[in-house]
Amino acid sequence: MLAKKPNVHGSIFQFEGQATVLYPGKGPCYRCLYPEPPPPEMAPSCQEAGVLGVLPGLIGVIQALEAIKLILGKGDTLIGRLLCFNTLTMEINTLKLKADASCPMCGEKPTIHQLIDYEEFCNLRAVHAA
Repeated sequence: MLAKKPNVHGSIFQFEGQATVLYPGKGPCYRCLYPEPPPPEMAPSCQEAGVLGVLPGLIGVIQALEAIKLILGKGDTLIGRLLCFNTLTMEINTLKLKADASCPMCGEKPTIHQLIDYEEFCNLRAVHAA
């Protein structure tokens, strides 16, 4: 967001994956979707929670396709949409995303102007040290 470059975002958890394109000035940013990070105990790692082995590849292919579409300027990208893939049911849903006018990153009056140290912000250093 701060570099004004698109982010072809993907995430995975157990049997589910998501993909979207976060493009400054063209759609919502990550902070519009997730204003606050979850507490560490609510965000287990793939090692702790497990993930279907092929899922990173499936979401990675979707991310690659989105990047190619952005480079070529062709097709309908996932800007403003979140693709949700459930491998247990083989359902693919697309949700519409809206920018938040009060977003501290890209809203009308942004208050975030530099990177945040998320390990400190989420108290992850204390979790890793324990």
